[in-house]
Parts: sequence; structure tokens; C-alpha cells
Amino acid sequence: MAIRKMVLVPTAETHDRYLRPHSELTERGQRLAAAAGLEFHPDWFASALIYTCPYVASSQTTRAVLGPARKLVFADPLLRPQSLGDLPDHLIDQSFDSPGRRRLGFYYQHPGGESEAQVYDRIASFLNFLVWKSDRDGVNNVLIVASPTVLACVYMRMQGMPPDQFDRITIRQVVQFHRNTDNTVFNVSGVTL
Repeated sequence: MAIRKMVLVPTAETHDRYLRPHSELTERGQRLAAAAGLEFHPDWFASALIYTCPYVASSQTTRAVLGPARKLVFADPLLRPQSLGDLPDHLIDQSFDSPGRRRLGFYYQHPGGESEAQVYDRIASFLNFLVWKSDRDGVNNVLIVASPTVLACVYMRMQGMPPDQFDRITIRQVVQFHRNTDNTVFNVSGVTL
């Protein structure tokens, strides 16, 4: 059985500018995540594999999206956000504007952190496992909650996009992939390009 529908939900608004393991959602983030969950029938959640980043804000987003639905949620460390190192925010900002970042782009590794290319490779491993698990369990719906960078990598992998397109993708809303009835192409809604 192939994945028929995949839903990507970005971690909602947090108190921190960069998502960290203990970042928590703002009240607005809680409301937005709960509103996103209202778009789905509770039966859809019951028949879905649900994966989230193990960080606090992503788990809070997942719980808010699910609302009263009780479902087993898998917290997968492969879905953690891009590591930007242990630098203060102002130095992280500087690393995004550095000559190295402008020159290397997708392949630039933040000091003490990782590059988007490393996240992209990590997501490839996750998606291979996800396809295997959905086939094994006979599940054709998938919900993934993670940071926008991680979801951009999922999107690129699902669409077969080359790495030079990474900076064009911004995922700030729920993205849905629907496989056509002939199992050949995904129709996508909700991504900002």
C-alpha cells in the first residue's frame, strides 16, 4: 500500500527566534496549531502514521493539531531542526549573512552546527523508513510535524527537486500531498514558493 496523503505541519510560533529543544509555543502558536487540526476529520488521524520532531514545541504543536484525538505519535530524532550550533542568536544571524553562506548556500555548515545538505540527507533516511513502515503497516496517510527547514527538505525529496532550489522554498503553513488515483504524481497544496 502506498502513501496516498501526506500532511506537513510546521512547528507553530515559539517564544524563541530559533527552535531549540526546550522552546515552547506561544499562546498564538497554540491557537494556530489547534486551528490547523480542525481542517481534518478525526477519522483521518485515526488512520494515519503521525511523526513529530522530539523538541517540546513540535510535540506541543502535534498535540494541539490532534486536539481530542488520541493517537500514538512517534517522536523521531531524524526530524530534529537544523543544528545552528550553540551560538547566541546575533551570531547565528551573522552566520546566515556570512560570505561563506552566500557562496556555499545549501552546503554551508554553521559553526558547530550542520548544513541544509546534512538535513536533506537525514530526511532521505527518514523517508525511506517511512515508506517501508507505511507499506508494512498498511497505512496510507501520514502527518509530519517539524521545523520549516526540515519540512522543506521533505518537500524537496517528495518533489525530486535539486538542492539549488532550497532557498526558494518557505513552508509556513500546512502542506498536503495527495497521490493521484493512478499512483504516479502527487498534487500539492499549501506551499509558498
